[in-house]
Amino acid sequence: MLDNLLALFDRKTTIYLVAASGVFSLVVIIGLCFDGLWYRPMPVFDVPLLEMRETLRKNPQDQALREEIRHLDQVVRQDFITTRKRLLVGGYLLFFSLLIFVLSLRRWTVLQKKLPEPLLLSQLTEHPQAQMILFRTLAYFCIPLALLSLYGLSYLKHHPQIVNEAGLQAPQPPGPPLEILVPDNQKWPQLRGPKGSGVVDDPNLPVSWDVEKAENLVWKVEIPGKGHSSPVIWGDRLYITTGDFESRKVLCYQRNDGNLVWSCALRTNAQLDEELKEDEGDTGLAAPTAVTDGHYIVAFFGTNEIAGIDREGRQIWSRWFGPPDSDFGIASSPILSGSTVYLQLDQGSKEKKHSMLYALDIASGKPRWEIPREVPCSWSTPILVESNGRSELITAADPWAISYDPVSGKEIWRAKVLSGAVAPMPASCNGFFFTATEYSLGRHQNGWTRRYHRNPCGLDHGK
Repeated sequence: MLDNLLALFDRKTTIYLVAASGVFSLVVIIGLCFDGLWYRPMPVFDVPLLEMRETLRKNPQDQALREEIRHLDQVVRQDFITTRKRLLVGGYLLFFSLLIFVLSLRRWTVLQKKLPEPLLLSQLTEHPQAQMILFRTLAYFCIPLALLSLYGLSYLKHHPQIVNEAGLQAPQPPGPPLEILVPDNQKWPQLRGPKGSGVVDDPNLPVSWDVEKAENLVWKVEIPGKGHSSPVIWGDRLYITTGDFESRKVLCYQRNDGNLVWSCALRTNAQLDEELKEDEGDTGLAAPTAVTDGHYIVAFFGTNEIAGIDREGRQIWSRWFGPPDSDFGIASSPILSGSTVYLQLDQGSKEKKHSMLYALDIASGKPRWEIPREVPCSWSTPILVESNGRSELITAADPWAISYDPVSGKEIWRAKVLSGAVAPMPASCNGFFFTATEYSLGRHQNGWTRRYHRNPCGLDHGK
């Protein structure tokens, strides 16, 4: 079979193959050099973009400038991502074209050799370089195989996957944790508070404050690191996340005086690419807000790392969902219902099928269910609503608002009402479910685009 295969590559065919692969490799090298000269590793530091942002800070009411900044920011980031992907694809093309060039060149040198004169059987002796020929033959097969193996390992490293890090679990006390009871007005367990509604019933809370004048200011502390997450509160404890490429942390403060109780740096087996440092941008790696039930704190970061930490600051479990695939970072926050943490992780394009919805046990991080979502990347956080005695988990992304059964993950209904970069968290009030996205109305235009009312029997179809 090998002889038949080699017979296809005669001297003429081999010469053409050497020339074609050599020219192709040269073209790829020139293209990579050209792309490399124009490669800009930090798109968020684009000078015109920074100047426009500085102008917007001085004139925050300029809506036209705001929209121009958004457009330019998207163009700059997309150009950066396209260039980076082109360099990666070019590297793979160069590897395989050079491999073909070397193998075909070797075949051509073999064909150049003249056939020896036939010998009698009595004249046959062992070739003086028999061992060297054997080693060369093995090298021709083993070296490409090793390179292909390295390529495969690189693919596995960058391919989205779920890793449960049981090896870093902290010892836990026997038995289930005792419930930590606190008054409702001392609970702010997740993004936008209880039930994600953003509504507070306490009439004594201040509605305004001024840091410079110390108006309604009890204490303030400097938080290490970077982050855009909101704090969550349970009783006398306040939890907030912070982090950068080097370290992601959960910080615990005393709610009454701001004293630091503990700081827990995540320990995971996430394989972070240096390019993630360049992609932090304005979103950063600590944009998602944590959730807590008083005993456990679950924090999610822009590195696609999620971890469960107990009240004493010990990391109980962690998971990594593979390298993030989002133009503008990760911002979706986990939400909590009972002992289940829900995470909407929409990434990449619709064709890549990287988007997922997870339901995890808060105490162990083990999945209760996980389902794929046919949507591109979004930055929205799901919401749990009650309708006629039935709970529904509602998500928002381009183009679908989708309702799921929070127990099984089964889809209940979907409505095609969204487009673009969906970031706002949905809301529910008085039997209505609301979603929002940029440019849903024209500029300076007021009014409803579409609304979906709950069916008296529950959210059966979203109409």
